[in-house]
Amino acid sequence: MFLVYCRGLINDALYAETFSRSRWSSSSWGPRRIKQALRLANNLSCCSPHQLMINYVVASAYLALFKKGVSEADAEKAVKLVFKDDGSGGDQESRHGLSNLAMDHLFVQASKQWLRGHDVPRETRKSRIIRWLQYRGFTWAVVSFILKKLESQYPH
Repeated sequence: MFLVYCRGLINDALYAETFSRSRWSSSSWGPRRIKQALRLANNLSCCSPHQLMINYVVASAYLALFKKGVSEADAEKAVKLVFKDDGSGGDQESRHGLSNLAMDHLFVQASKQWLRGHDVPRETRKSRIIRWLQYRGFTWAVVSFILKKLESQYPH
């Protein structure tokens, strides 16, 4: 697998887009977390076959830790396609850097988290939602917007 990667036989842009869509739809990861997972330590280089084997042993453990070997440009393009393009072809980007469709999807996921804590104090719910969203890689603007929407949607 490492040899295939070093020879450039993997379509990084397509992989990055597929990975981004998968993490967004199944895990509700945000743009920051997805880009972090897609980055590669740029100090790995492909030299001789012997050096490749040494690099493979060292790098395979590193790459297994969510480092997918995708360039910054491919990661950025994939995240933009997933979060800012809602498929309608129009300019649907909200003021928080996510499409309206992406923001609605995120609100549904956050609502599920919010409703799980119905028996805990409101401040505890708020702090859990903040941590849940920040851990997934969303900006404070998105976190704040979702939190306000949850508080207005579920007043008690």
